[in-house]
Amino acid sequence: MIETEFGSKSEYKKNLKEYGLTDRYVRFTAALDLIYSDLLVKLVDEGKIEDDNDKVAEIIKEEFVRTWHIMVSNDKGESVEDNRAKAEEALSKYRDGSMSMYKLIGSVYNEDLSITDLDGLYFTRGSMAEEYEDAAFALEVGEISDVIEASGVNSSGESVRGFYIIQRLEIEDDYVKNNLPSLKEKYHDAVMYSMLEDERATLKFEPNDFTKSLDLALAEAPATAASALTVAVIVLIVVVLAGGAAAALIIVKKKKSKKAALPAKKK
Repeated sequence: MIETEFGSKSEYKKNLKEYGLTDRYVRFTAALDLIYSDLLVKLVDEGKIEDDNDKVAEIIKEEFVRTWHIMVSNDKGESVEDNRAKAEEALSKYRDGSMSMYKLIGSVYNEDLSITDLDGLYFTRGSMAEEYEDAAFALEVGEISDVIEASGVNSSGESVRGFYIIQRLEIEDDYVKNNLPSLKEKYHDAVMYSMLEDERATLKFEPNDFTKSLDLALAEAPATAASALTVAVIVLIVVVLAGGAAAALIIVKKKKSKKAALPAKKK
């Protein structure tokens, strides 16, 4: 990873210092990433997660939902009231018959167009923000939701809050058949996420004496304020999503070269 992403150990160390990271932290998070991958393989091998293609296809048809949505971002400066009003206006146009959901998706109301898939989103519990999932699973096929507020990810991979209007669509057998590998991966991730959440609920964090003695106020600050923000983002990605050190440092490198970062899905 060091050779591929940074070219040399000296450049790698330079990046660590600039962004307030340590080699030990990177190696630890890389190990977490590997453990996450190995855990999935083990659970599949032990039969605790279904892997047979035909059976997984049936599970997808029974347990997944398919949705369209439009989203009005709540993170772009306008007031929350104005953003909600815009979403409510879009919903009223659908309900009075002046605009179909298809037209709304391609309209100025939808700020999620760049990552909108007209095939629809196929997902199960544990894949999306809880508010989005609850609204989607509560709908009948063809039904449209009221305006809801939920977390999402924009085209740059950044987490955003927004107002959503969701329509539930029928699961299409041909789509499941033609896209089974990617849908199967979503199914595996969702099942393992649920298992990990159940395990997490039984655990209690108790800091040891060394942890209690740490004073972050005395830690050496990253080189720039922007770097400090980057570190905070990386920590969030790693801790919440088990994103791994390689991914974290690739994000750092891409931020330096002003390319878009691509993280974030619920795991």
